[in-house]
Amino acid sequence: MASKKPLNIRKVEKTASSDSKKVGGTRKPRDGVPSRRTMSSLADNDSTLVSSVLESSHLAGNVFQSTVLDGHCMRPDFDVSVIKEKVAPPSAVDPENEERDIATETFILAFLTAKIQHNTRKMREEFERNIMAVMEKEQQLCTQVNRKKQQYLLLEKQKQLNSLLDLQIEALTPVAAAAKTFAEEYNSFATAVDATRHQLPVKNVHIGEDPEQFLDEAVKCLKQSECLLQHYTKDIPTDCEAVTESLREMKNTGNEISQQLTRWHQSRRGRGHRHKEQGRPNRERVVKQTAEDSVPRGTCMTMCPDYELRQREAQNRLHRFEMLAGTERDRLPRADVSRAVKEYSRPAAGKDSTRASDLRPPSVLLKTVCYLVDDIAASSTFQPWTEVYSFVFDRLRSVRQDMIIQRVSGPDCVAVLEKSVRFLLYASYRLCGQPLQYYDPRINDTHLQESLSWLLESYRDGKHPHQEEFQALSLLYNLGSTHAIQHVLELPERTRSSPAVQLALAVSRAHTERNPVRLLRLTQRLDFLQVCAVHRHLLPCRRDLLLLYSHGHNSRNCRYPLQRLARLLFLKDPLAAELCQEYGVNVSGEWVNFSKSSFTEAPSGDLQCRRTHEPVEDEQWNSSAGSEIHGCA
Repeated sequence: MASKKPLNIRKVEKTASSDSKKVGGTRKPRDGVPSRRTMSSLADNDSTLVSSVLESSHLAGNVFQSTVLDGHCMRPDFDVSVIKEKVAPPSAVDPENEERDIATETFILAFLTAKIQHNTRKMREEFERNIMAVMEKEQQLCTQVNRKKQQYLLLEKQKQLNSLLDLQIEALTPVAAAAKTFAEEYNSFATAVDATRHQLPVKNVHIGEDPEQFLDEAVKCLKQSECLLQHYTKDIPTDCEAVTESLREMKNTGNEISQQLTRWHQSRRGRGHRHKEQGRPNRERVVKQTAEDSVPRGTCMTMCPDYELRQREAQNRLHRFEMLAGTERDRLPRADVSRAVKEYSRPAAGKDSTRASDLRPPSVLLKTVCYLVDDIAASSTFQPWTEVYSFVFDRLRSVRQDMIIQRVSGPDCVAVLEKSVRFLLYASYRLCGQPLQYYDPRINDTHLQESLSWLLESYRDGKHPHQEEFQALSLLYNLGSTHAIQHVLELPERTRSSPAVQLALAVSRAHTERNPVRLLRLTQRLDFLQVCAVHRHLLPCRRDLLLLYSHGHNSRNCRYPLQRLARLLFLKDPLAAELCQEYGVNVSGEWVNFSKSSFTEAPSGDLQCRRTHEPVEDEQWNSSAGSEIHGCA
């Protein structure tokens, strides 16, 4: 039998390391190798066998030392050195001992494998706990970093916002300082813009040939108005009491008119064709009575209401013509009740302009107009006259506003309108050519046309002593207007055949026929106020006459007397010579040389018009103002 070979410790270590990789598995025993229980029983039965195995395999000196060096603290409960000294090397190999050695080696290797796996599992769990702690710490640090970053960004945004606010404060500080000045300038601008607006007087409603169709349309319109009022009334907040009250009043008035028209319409349809003419007076009476009931009546017996007077006095808005003597230089001048006149105020939302205490009755309105004409416009103490015109123009506009609200008619209405028309005609003649900041001819023309239209409409109600005069003034002011000519031709024979209207018709015919010579000859027969009405048409007429004579008397050897030409132009000799030079007509001494090639257009028409009709002395204006505006009444 062959000798027993010593156990190779490297092979044992390699086997142990390979077995440690199989976590949770068991090694299959070799054929003929007993189980662990068998090994335990064998170890108990023969103690000498263990010592021999240790001696032959050198495990005592190598395996256990290797195990200790690898960190496995497994100490045997026996002294290896004693075993080495007492055990003698075997002399012969026994097969049974070899099998026991193999079983013992297997047991030891399995034990070492289990111990390594147990230690590895403990280390893994410890590493996992450490890694989880590190991850939690990292997550906490990330959260803190994000929080710090958000705080930093918020601080940066706050700094930017503060810098922007500082810039805005620096930019808006001058604006806030100038807010009061801006408010005053805006009020002046609003007043100027308001001067371009106007309200047409609505006195009567025109009904066509079919009254029933008109009533049907009126009922539809009233229903639409009622729907609109209901829609807007429900959305208005409760704090807008003035607006809500105004809308309710409009709604109630519309409902009353609608009910009255509906009742009258139904009663008219129930009657027959025989009562057609009898129903018309009743309808007109109902409509007229309803209109009269809804019209406010003024109760203010002074030229300026007390509430407005106190308000303007507190706000320092009194005109210098209205201040009490001796208080003009005070910080808040006091008002002279006998000289203060109600100023014009634009209609605005929420403003009640129909209060009886703020409206002046017709008699007070006529008294106000007489004061403005006699004591202001015709006075020689109030200068310059451009300021006088601005004051009187605004107060007359306020007078017409009160008349429109109260629907004033009759003799007082006609008297007020006549004086207003005279003043506006006189102002258009006297202030012609003034700068726009003092006098605007378009605004003056607009209000003059409105007053003329209202006055001519009022003349249809009855006979008035000055009707022929103002019919002629209307035609002269609107030369070339087919509507004005048609209106005059439709007048009654008695009015149309009056001298003033006949002269105005002759001037209008000459203007239509483009006959400047005849027109200027007829102009010499007009009175002062009629010249004021026609003066804006004289400069184009004179230009046409010079152009006509430049072609008719075109000759180098032909001379025309300047004095005779001045009479044709209805001018004085110096003014006629100046006008000829403006249009390129040669004037040498007392003679005029016409040439069609030298005729040119004048550049500044307004200034020429003013120079051709302005009186020589200003006293003539002051003396003619009162007599022409107020003395004709």
